[in-house]
Amino acid sequence: MGISGYGLLSSCRSGESFFIRCPPSISLLHVICYLLSAIGYLFMQLTHFLAQLLGLYCVIVAVAMFVRKREMIEIVLSLIQDRPLLFIVEIFGLIAGLAMVLGHTVWSKGFLAFIVTLIGWITLIRSIVLLFLPPEAVGRFVKTIRYEQNYYLFAAIALVLGAYLTFAGFAR
Repeated sequence: MGISGYGLLSSCRSGESFFIRCPPSISLLHVICYLLSAIGYLFMQLTHFLAQLLGLYCVIVAVAMFVRKREMIEIVLSLIQDRPLLFIVEIFGLIAGLAMVLGHTVWSKGFLAFIVTLIGWITLIRSIVLLFLPPEAVGRFVKTIRYEQNYYLFAAIALVLGAYLTFAGFAR
């Protein structure tokens, strides 16, 4: 492989690695800076993709929540009672949370990267907790947060978060 057309490290057919001489104008510091810049660029690409994905998801779900309040409340309350379906939802949440945490744990590359990382960790932790809680405890939690009374607050939070993520994800 090369940087700006110059090879830095190559390998023989035997699998041994060796250095190839670079012009004196390319120092090790330049190579390190270039590699760190490339890694940073890839993380920002991933951050923007995840922000777009999560943002559009939140906006769509929030709008559906505003339009279909009664049905959404019934769905959530029914889901809590249907242990096999709740288990499947928890597994999908666990997969999504693990994917985001393993692929995007970037706390210090700006507010957008922080929010995307935080959503990944919250999704993972929430899924693990739900996976081990009995259905009665999940039901008590829904009552404790007063889901039905605070329904529009939860929908508004999802809408605002989704709007921010969508805007920030597509704005470059």
